[in-house]
Amino acid sequence: MILLLTLAFILPTHAVPTHGWDTGLQSQFVDFGYSCSRPGCIGTTPFSLADAKAVSNLYTIVSLEKCLGKTDTETAIYDSAALLKSFNPQLKVFFYLATDLGGLQCYSHLKEWLANPQWWLRNDSGEVMNQSNIPLMDYTNAEARNWWVGIPLNGTGSPAAHLIDGVLADGSGPPACPGIGSDRCAALAAGKAVMVDQLQGLFNSTNGGTVLQNLLSFYPPPSSPVDHGLSWLKYSNGAMAEHFAVFESVLPSGKLNVSRVVECLDTVSAAAAAGKLTVFAAWPGLLDGFGKDGWPTWPGNTQPTTMDGWRAALLQKHTFAFAGFLTVAEENVFLSYIGAWYNGFLQGAVPCPDDLSSCAAPSPWYPDLFKPLGAPLGPAVRTGNVFTRHFERAVSVLDLDNPDASSVTFL
Repeated sequence: MILLLTLAFILPTHAVPTHGWDTGLQSQFVDFGYSCSRPGCIGTTPFSLADAKAVSNLYTIVSLEKCLGKTDTETAIYDSAALLKSFNPQLKVFFYLATDLGGLQCYSHLKEWLANPQWWLRNDSGEVMNQSNIPLMDYTNAEARNWWVGIPLNGTGSPAAHLIDGVLADGSGPPACPGIGSDRCAALAAGKAVMVDQLQGLFNSTNGGTVLQNLLSFYPPPSSPVDHGLSWLKYSNGAMAEHFAVFESVLPSGKLNVSRVVECLDTVSAAAAAGKLTVFAAWPGLLDGFGKDGWPTWPGNTQPTTMDGWRAALLQKHTFAFAGFLTVAEENVFLSYIGAWYNGFLQGAVPCPDDLSSCAAPSPWYPDLFKPLGAPLGPAVRTGNVFTRHFERAVSVLDLDNPDASSVTFL
């Protein structure tokens, strides 16, 4: 009996991260990038002490992006994870790693990748296939898969296993195969699935961490699978739906494609019901593109032009995003409210109370996240295109006909 209890303590657990219901703040996820852009950054990280403390207190899970900090991505992620966990040891830190090698030019592993052309993908004519001048992976090559799987934890038994609680595996799902026949394309998809499954298995055997596939897609076929990626859930313990009510879900008229948004809600619910860590990524309003300045636009190509304007927009549009999340919230579903875009220091993922001109983040931070919420009293009820859900201390109303009429009312 003593031996069994000891083994139960030593072996990693495979339960996915969950949150409580005291407040909405407990359910917050952020994918944080990129380089140091404010004074006082610590070492190789992009964080000042104040920024690190804020991020570790405002989020439950932090994914650290490609091209982070002042050095190679791997070192910056490990050092940032250590810094953030010094403020909050319970914080979960995920390592961003794209299945299609996106951003590999920022990783120290690039050198090894370029030195092994036998790992590269070639089309049926023998030509190397590239993305942003980086050769793509031949997923049927076991050595290439093993190389990718070994990156986040820097080898099994590494101290990184104490810092890295999971991986945001971007670009998951079957690969595109231009110039490649259907049988070979199917073999590439099978190899890619094995690679993701292998990474989840590595975490299962080391620290019980989670591979979060950026998987759940709502582009119409053939750009994304008919099942929105649900068939790939079995290869990992987590999945992200990155585009709630934006981009492909916004019609030329500026209205929502309601059926597609409902598909997103249903898909998130299905992933959660399967026991997966599920990230519901929402945005400030019905974004449909990007301006020349790199900030997103709303229908009609309008957008705020000042930090004050973005700050007001992020706060005002948060209600729709929060109501969308609460419509499908479970203890294993987390909200990622992106801010304007992924440059967290500039575009709203971390506050800047000492210099409001330096970022778009609301100050004070989103007040609704700090109010008593309580557990859900049942599933959301749909009336037309309005979804209402009751919590112990709040009522959420998501209005897909008039998003700005959505509300979260605290009792």
